[in-house]
Order: sequence, then C-alpha cells, then structure tokens
Amino acid sequence: MNETIDPNLKALACGPNSKATSWNMYFVNGYKFHTNTWTHGKKTTNSCLYVKGVTDGRQDDFSV
Repeated sequence: MNETIDPNLKALACGPNSKATSWNMYFVNGYKFHTNTWTHGKKTTNSCLYVKGVTDGRQDDFSV
C-alpha cells in the first residue's frame, strides 16, 4: 500500500507546537511594523495600523 499523507493534515494531527517564534518586527504588503514592546521608549513608533476613512464629510486617519 503506497499512501501519501498530506503534510498539513499530519501537522494538524500532531497538535500545536510547544515552541513559539516571535519577532519584534514584521512586514505586511510592503509595510514594516514593530511591536509595542520594541517601540517603548523610542522617539518614533511604528506599531499601530492607520486606516483612512471619512467622518463628517472630511478624510481622517483612524488608529486600529
């Protein structure tokens, strides 16, 4: 019997990994973000996400 096991199914069956990897910085769609912990005490921050929106007929940025 020659069966192929889907690697995703095998990983799911093994359960969660006990070791977690974390980073202080990550990239999403060409934008760089830092964690709040990394930016604490720095002069500039880059840990929030801002979304453009419209309120009362004018454009505004919203922090998420």
